[in-house]
Amino acid sequence: MGLVRCLVCGLLGGAIGAAIWVAVGYLTQYEIGWIAWGVGFLVGVGVLFGANLGGGEDDSSLQGVLAAVLAIGCVVGAKYLLFQIVVEGARQELVQTMSNQGDLTDEEMIAGLADDIAMEMIESGKTVQWPPGMTLDQASVEADYPKDVWRKATAQWNDLKPDDRQERKDLRRAAITSLIQALPMGSFSDMFSPWDLLWLGLAATTAFKIGGGHSDD
Repeated sequence: MGLVRCLVCGLLGGAIGAAIWVAVGYLTQYEIGWIAWGVGFLVGVGVLFGANLGGGEDDSSLQGVLAAVLAIGCVVGAKYLLFQIVVEGARQELVQTMSNQGDLTDEEMIAGLADDIAMEMIESGKTVQWPPGMTLDQASVEADYPKDVWRKATAQWNDLKPDDRQERKDLRRAAITSLIQALPMGSFSDMFSPWDLLWLGLAATTAFKIGGGHSDD
């Protein structure tokens, strides 16, 4: 039998379909699930083409099974590449947004120092008189902090030399970027929904029928 021939041609068809799907996902940063059906179609066409190269003498049932298995493999493989592209794209967008915000302001840096001061006070058992409705986790600007805490943080910042201030800004920006890069953006299994199972099933079924030469049944 020429199942090897069917395998090669089926993989070629699946690779073309997967490449189209991944390219669309890369350009749109979005996964269009129904393209998976097209991947199955191309796998089936490839397997049938490989069988016809040998005069059509191959076992059609084996061809169909082979096409279905290849379709599932190609769809799952392409989906994994799409997962990497979409997740990495979202991550890089966050990094780019951070980069486009320009240099960190003095107020942002003072707020960081104020957080440290407030945390030290809390850990030492001292009472921090936050403005009504405000907490350490929510505070971000001067009005959010107790006046004495902000005053101490401002004094610490002003005591630093210009070069030291810039160095601290650079270190904080690098830390934020690293945090974004390390953010969990979901898992591969999160990309599977009932619709995805439908497209996967249609891809496998279509590949089985076409690959086995039963497309007219």
